[in-house]
Amino acid sequence: MNIFESVRSVLSNYANFKGRACRAEFWWWQLFSLLVLISANQFDAMFLKVLHLFSDAPQADDGPFQMIWFIGTLIPSLSVCVRRLHDIDRRGWWMLIIVVPVFGALYLLYQCVKQGSRSYNRFGDNPLGNRRPASHAREFMPQFG
Repeated sequence: MNIFESVRSVLSNYANFKGRACRAEFWWWQLFSLLVLISANQFDAMFLKVLHLFSDAPQADDGPFQMIWFIGTLIPSLSVCVRRLHDIDRRGWWMLIIVVPVFGALYLLYQCVKQGSRSYNRFGDNPLGNRRPASHAREFMPQFG
């Protein structure tokens, strides 16, 4: 998966919190989002500098383009993080561990770096398509009678 496929996948699954996302999809999205945020920051700096020439108002740290990008991509960023946690067979609620100072962010980073389950797990099939033989998938399926 390249950066274009990743961005297309994340934006097409805008508010989809079900399923799984591979590492490449998650990390390419993070890189794309960071690059756009840096560009928006630079554009805001130029935009606010021009506006500051015509007024005496103090400059804000966050400009309008950064805020538009942040608000517009908040939901897809959360959804791809939840789907990434699903890939390693964790519930999306694990994302809340980030509220724990220092340790929470490092643990979430570690979880997002880990390789996902190679076969079917409780959240669906492997997004990469690499699966073990079907006999191994039975351990995840409920047994009836």
